[in-house]
Amino acid sequence: VITISDTGIGIPKDKLERIFESFEQAEGSTAREYGGTGLGLTVTKQLVQLHGGKIWVESTPGRGSQFKFTLPISEESEISLPSQGAVTNKPLLENVFSPETAVSTLQTGDGQIKILAVDDEPVNLQVLANHLSLHDYIVIKALSGIEALALLEDGLKPDIILLDVMMPKMTGYEVMRKIRETYEINELPALLLTAKNQISDLVTGLDAGANDYLTKPVSKDELLARIKTHLNIKRLKAENIRMSAELEVSRHLQQMLLPSEKELSQIEGLEIAGFMEPADEVGGDYYDVLQHNGRILFGIGDVTGHGLESGALAIMVQSSIRTLLANNETDPVKFFSALNQMVFHNVERMNVGKSLTLALIDYQDKQLYLSGQHEQMIVVRSGELELIDTIDLGFPIGLDEDIADFVNQVTVPLNAGDVVVLYTDGITESENIDKQMYGLERLCEVIRQNWQQTAQEIQQAVIEDVRQFIGEQKVFDDITLLVLKQQ
Repeated sequence: VITISDTGIGIPKDKLERIFESFEQAEGSTAREYGGTGLGLTVTKQLVQLHGGKIWVESTPGRGSQFKFTLPISEESEISLPSQGAVTNKPLLENVFSPETAVSTLQTGDGQIKILAVDDEPVNLQVLANHLSLHDYIVIKALSGIEALALLEDGLKPDIILLDVMMPKMTGYEVMRKIRETYEINELPALLLTAKNQISDLVTGLDAGANDYLTKPVSKDELLARIKTHLNIKRLKAENIRMSAELEVSRHLQQMLLPSEKELSQIEGLEIAGFMEPADEVGGDYYDVLQHNGRILFGIGDVTGHGLESGALAIMVQSSIRTLLANNETDPVKFFSALNQMVFHNVERMNVGKSLTLALIDYQDKQLYLSGQHEQMIVVRSGELELIDTIDLGFPIGLDEDIADFVNQVTVPLNAGDVVVLYTDGITESENIDKQMYGLERLCEVIRQNWQQTAQEIQQAVIEDVRQFIGEQKVFDDITLLVLKQQ
């Protein structure tokens, strides 16, 4: 029997069994006085059991604990251990990074970017530091929120913060709120990294002032991409460039986040053609086509107004939708409520009067499940055109703090050859030199004349007709179109 003893606070008798469960502690708060077990005791118990042993704990509150385990004696000859130089480079903790076979090729740091990494688990912290250092980032480590705040007060000026949530004495949420008392959201970006993956955790983190929220295990490339994205956003604000340059950057970011042709071609059973062209003044149009665990989700939205703020809000929405999908949220009411909370509080923090219309379409087994308020969805079946109104399926995102009562869903069955068209008002409200609007009626007529063509040909026909209508007139709003055709 091997015994490990401590003289700590001890564990109550009714907690002795639960202490071996993941992320358990005798004191139940996230901001506990002492560190919890995390995954350590859970993994230890599994390892001991795999070797045919047993593990248990004996404890007296106020005096300390004794962790005891047994292991059978090996009857095989001694195995020589590898030399220190032969130690493998495999990741230390799978709960920090997800397993990946390819080495990251992302171009990241330039040797000058400082990242403050905060985690009460030293091994987790070292794994993060090792990975980021390989990509030329300077990593400053802090083992608690209190230590991190002290570093900032002493003059440390990191470019970005990676912050764990479950830490002793002061949670990541509390640290985040304290940081936001001094630093604006675009001045010092912060990403929360945690195993807490409930929708409520995501909302709490973003509401506390975090720029982003990643759940462990984290993809190495995704972490690098998120860091790079938020550093780029911060850089754009800090440089205080001319408005024309800001708008050009926003246009570029919108284009970067669009799904690729390769992604669209991987959706089985559907032809998909997407188009998005930013306006001269940049609006906040958004569309995406996402796959996760066999689920296919289409999204299209339009942020009110123009300019960098509208484009930035569209990027926030895209990132949050991807996070909610990755967390397997399927209930449209919960999905839209969580998204609305993020937008509502970020709009307040940005001090801009922004909201957006947004429609989400789940596609499964030739059925579309439509929810959210946006422009009317156009459906063509055997040449017959139908308009599906979304006014009763949702509420503008970010306009009110609670929209749960407004969210509904309708089902639209599809047969082979059926066409579905989603669009933003940049098409229907586009104007020619005589101030005449293109209009929904003209859009429907073009679709009706071309519905037997491929999705790509339908999209091209609409865009060509819109451009012909606009002529030399300045484009005042983003033009976005998404065409689906059931195979």
